[in-house]
Amino acid sequence: MEVSTISRNNLDDFWWDDFLVKNENFSKTNVFKDALTKPNVDKMNTEVLNILINMSKFNTNVEGFRFYLDGEEQNEKYVVNNVFSNPPLVGETIEQYADRVFNGQKFAIIMNFTEKYSNEMAKTVRLLLDPLIQKLGTPLLGLDGTIFIGNYGYTPLGIHRDRRGENVIHFHLGPGDKIMYNWENDIYDKKANSKTNNTDIEPLLEDAIKYQFKTGDIYYMPWDKWHVGYSGDLSVAFTLWFNNPTKETYTKQMFKSFAIQYIQKNDAILTIDTDTSNIEPLLSVQNLSDETKVIDLLNHVSNEYRYAILSNGGWSGLPLTLSSEKKFNIDEEYNLLDKAKVQAPPFFKLYSVVFEEELTFFARGYKMEIKYHPELEEIIEKLNTNQVFKVDDLIKKLKKDWPKEACLYFLAMLYDKKAIEIV
Repeated sequence: MEVSTISRNNLDDFWWDDFLVKNENFSKTNVFKDALTKPNVDKMNTEVLNILINMSKFNTNVEGFRFYLDGEEQNEKYVVNNVFSNPPLVGETIEQYADRVFNGQKFAIIMNFTEKYSNEMAKTVRLLLDPLIQKLGTPLLGLDGTIFIGNYGYTPLGIHRDRRGENVIHFHLGPGDKIMYNWENDIYDKKANSKTNNTDIEPLLEDAIKYQFKTGDIYYMPWDKWHVGYSGDLSVAFTLWFNNPTKETYTKQMFKSFAIQYIQKNDAILTIDTDTSNIEPLLSVQNLSDETKVIDLLNHVSNEYRYAILSNGGWSGLPLTLSSEKKFNIDEEYNLLDKAKVQAPPFFKLYSVVFEEELTFFARGYKMEIKYHPELEEIIEKLNTNQVFKVDDLIKKLKKDWPKEACLYFLAMLYDKKAIEIV
């Protein structure tokens, strides 16, 4: 196995250079020892517990949450009644939480798109990752974070490969160590006929490459490796996915985005003699000119999708809004911004597009629209410097043409989406 012995307190530019050399530009499995500082490990462990709390509170349909007990996946009803009903308590550690709720049982929790449920985790990991993003750019389908918690032994998913192009960086948060087993494709094909989700693991271990890591280590693995993990003792991991899609995957995602945004939500029945030679009446697209082609519209969708990803710092999962967390009501509390000082968090830029009389803008992955005014673009440009601004100064010029309430409402839209913070 390959292990990098370079230990650094911060994942700085030099550290990520070493990372890319050791894993041969994302093509080779590797373990990077002592990569995370204790403060970062502690912060991320705290946010794992906060994510569990927020998922229990806001994830009513158990989306992206899988729970296994003694190797068996439990259904949604079990999760709601036995896991979501017992979230971590204030001040609890992960060990105390596991002892209280699972009482020594072998369990596994797998949570997907966890950046949605902790703004602090999204900011912390994005800061650590920034030198790598600066080198490689943001993946086309963005980044997302999956969390593994448990003492489950072998990963309940069995031996498997990840989806094509989705490379994983595993931040190990302890307290227990973890082992990952990799198999070369030709060996696994010969020994197991490339069987996926293979739970008959132990007879194949003699042919595997073993990677062991502990608290604060980072494990990297390319998407094309057959693998399975082993956590004998309670451990927590935050795994970061670089989602580089195939052409087919990306194209399907664009059509899906197109359908969500531009197909009318209309259940009227079309009769056999309905004229469908012109598709325009079936779409919810305003100001569509005769010269507009479908490919133009799809290019527009692709650009908007990219702006959404970039505005969220590269994350795929949109953060919970303050209004959905019952912490803010835009319509009733927009005046909270009056006399305040605000700042856009680093790595979460605002993007905007002008079309006809409207400004379409993207904040933390959310797409919003407002009546166009050139000063809005100036405000966005200022906020993108990440400096602290007095709201009075930000809206000074806009107030000449707009009521102050409308100016504050625009900033309240950004505040609700966590695209700006009151400082």
